[in-house]
Amino acid sequence: MLLVRVVKNRAVAIVGVAAVALSLVCLERYTNDAGIASDAVVTTEPVVQSQQGARIVAPSAGETKKPELTAKNNIITEEERREMDNRRNKVMAECGKKDGNETSQRQEWRYVETIVVDDKHKLLYCGVPKVGTTNWLRVLTALQTDPARDPMKVDQSEFREKRNFRHLNSYDSAERARLLETYLKVIFVRNPYERAVSAYKSVFKNPLHQFVEKYRKKSLQYRNYVLRNYRNSNINWNVTVNDPRFNVTFEEFSRYLTDERTLVADPLSVSSKGSMNPHWAPMSELCDPCEVKYDVIGMHHTMRNDVEYVLKSIGANDLVDYPFRDPNVTRAQAPDYYKRLAPSQIDKMRRLYETDFRLFGYDPYEPPRV
Repeated sequence: MLLVRVVKNRAVAIVGVAAVALSLVCLERYTNDAGIASDAVVTTEPVVQSQQGARIVAPSAGETKKPELTAKNNIITEEERREMDNRRNKVMAECGKKDGNETSQRQEWRYVETIVVDDKHKLLYCGVPKVGTTNWLRVLTALQTDPARDPMKVDQSEFREKRNFRHLNSYDSAERARLLETYLKVIFVRNPYERAVSAYKSVFKNPLHQFVEKYRKKSLQYRNYVLRNYRNSNINWNVTVNDPRFNVTFEEFSRYLTDERTLVADPLSVSSKGSMNPHWAPMSELCDPCEVKYDVIGMHHTMRNDVEYVLKSIGANDLVDYPFRDPNVTRAQAPDYYKRLAPSQIDKMRRLYETDFRLFGYDPYEPPRV
């Protein structure tokens, strides 16, 4: 009889502990202002709702401690917001220094063709090649379904061949103006010197067997053009996949890149208008930040934080994981490429990307060094 009573008391105690634990879990998994359950840590600081639905935490009077946040939530801190405001203000200040306020026709048609429209999240994304564009399009595609898909299971054909996103040029001028006024405008940028190396590696240096057939032919076409025009040789180049002589150097690529013929009408253009190939065209030409006035200016070297800022802004940080790659690989290799260039050649590249350096705060006189 005594044994039964002891067991019973222990059972009651266990149930009591479990009930307390459950109540604590329920307390932590609270319901936020929008009525959606969240795993974020409860904060007593005032919350401001952004236009896109993200929650911005404003510090209380006299309070300087940054709130503790879980890894996946949609809260934008005041510190994060200030950093993005500073970037925007710096770009606009530089825009104010340029001669005249008119956007050239060449720039205008470029940004309206480059900007992708995501109506579901009210987002405009200007995808600069070699700054995470492919993975961003994977993420945006993955977010079009409920629940969201795994971005790495999104085939590139879904946004390249099928073109499941409209571009800004597919809207009339009045609708473009409305979208530019009301949607979140996003661009990611990268040090121009580093981006040029990345473009060279992906188009001219990567083994051809890594390309799908369509892009293998295109890369062969590009490589043959550079070899025929910028290699000091009398050989009439017509290389194939297995030709051992086939090797465009970074110096040859840089000479093509800064050639007056390329600047006037790029022979490797993907457009009938002769614009510079987007893989190495200046970012300011592709996306025209002075005209578009981007809300989010992400940087390649702060990619992880800036990706989270965008996902928080559209209320999707807890829905999908951006497939990051190590950004330090090309960064570490870049000095080895630039040490092969003559100072005069580096100066030509500096002039090519002059506006990018100025607008986005990169040092034009500090090419990657060993």
